[in-house]
Amino acid sequence: MGMYSTRAAALSMDIRDEQSIQRAVEDIHRVLNQQFAVDVLVTVTGEGFKPCPPTQAQLVEFRAGVAENVIGPMLLIQKMHDLLKKSQYPRVVSMGSVLGSNYHAVRGWKTNTAIYSVTKAAANMMMTQFMLSDYADGILYVTLNPGWVGPEEGGDPARAQDLLERSMSVIETLSEENNGQIIDFQGQNVEF
Repeated sequence: MGMYSTRAAALSMDIRDEQSIQRAVEDIHRVLNQQFAVDVLVTVTGEGFKPCPPTQAQLVEFRAGVAENVIGPMLLIQKMHDLLKKSQYPRVVSMGSVLGSNYHAVRGWKTNTAIYSVTKAAANMMMTQFMLSDYADGILYVTLNPGWVGPEEGGDPARAQDLLERSMSVIETLSEENNGQIIDFQGQNVEF
């Protein structure tokens, strides 16, 4: 598997709940016994993906989208920061969406998913800000747009598995030139 360890762990948590995030991070610390580093941290969120023009967005739904797509991943990255810094080649990957790209929105991607698109755009900028603040620490921050994945929302499960495998291949090849970028599952830069 390239330069990566074959050990991987998926953590389940309520990304909107700081205590749930803290418990998950404590579990990682227990498993790693403070002797190991975290090489790759992948955040996967997707609150607010439903048709909703901005004129109809409800405050409670918008807050939930910000909590899940921006604040939760930010807290998780903060709490995993010490384990990432121990790695020789640390990477943080946010599973993003081209729907958070202003570039694509003004060029015809009329999705009408205001809450999702706005919060994913904010998540893109959050990753950029982490990159700028941690540049000296050598942590790579990349947003990966895997394409349409959601089998529970009508997507094809075989396609979801294919995109997951392609995404993992892209994660394995991340380099300094990708730092701060939004890339697709083929490793190509996505305009922000």
